Amino acid sequence: MVRRREFLKHLGTGAVGSSVLGSLLDIKAAAATEIASLGLEDHSASTFQQLRSEYMLSDEVVYLNHASIGTVPRVVHEARERYLRLCETNPWLYMWGGEWEEPREEVRAAAAQLLGCEKDEVAITHNTTEAFNVLANGLPLGAGDEVLFTSLNHEGASRAFFHTAQSRGFEVNRVQFPLVDAANMTLDDIVDHHVRHITPRTKLLVFPHIDNIVGIRHPVREIAAAARARGVDYVAVDAAQTVGMIPTDVSQMGVDVYSTSPHK
Repeated sequence: MVRRREFLKHLGTGAVGSSVLGSLLDIKAAAATEIASLGLEDHSASTFQQLRSEYMLSDEVVYLNHASIGTVPRVVHEARERYLRLCETNPWLYMWGGEWEEPREEVRAAAAQLLGCEKDEVAITHNTTEAFNVLANGLPLGAGDEVLFTSLNHEGASRAFFHTAQSRGFEVNRVQFPLVDAANMTLDDIVDHHVRHITPRTKLLVFPHIDNIVGIRHPVREIAAAARARGVDYVAVDAAQTVGMIPTDVSQMGVDVYSTSPHK
């Protein structure tokens, strides 16, 4: 009969760690090479036309729904598939063994560079909705406090606050945005509409960078500054329709939370 201590000692003498880590790095290197071969630095029309073939969409489909349920390039799909297969070779190792710590930190550093912030300011969530659920459950909101946003807010950045308000005692104020006037609104009009309803009880202001109803590109820095001047503690921005589409520099925005969904 083999004793438990001897059994574990026997397992520990294997070379699993080094060989598995090598496989992880191999997948990463292969994906980087495949992405580099796409020639994304070339912005010519012919290159963009060629990129069409890098997606797995049916030839009969012209896909316009990337702002909701996006499709990933073949190289990304195949890299993810290889990672999943690798994880199945040793589930414990890839759940608890720390093999993802270095790749995770590299992702955080790359995201920080894209967003214009420090690496330690980046928190990785599954999507924008999860981030706002974390805020609704984690911010110090309670009796006498108010969360303010307009009807342009996506449900994913709104619903969690209505839910947790019932148990935590704060109030939610959703103000109707004048859609019929949107086309003629100036920058000052947009700022004013987001902050005019702020009261001494308003602790959190939430608004989209680019909303998915009208498509207004909100002046984030100006709205945040106006909210701060009125005593708002926290400003959170839904950037699900923004990152990757326009240049982003969080360090210049003056907000506390800037959340996006990488799958878009």
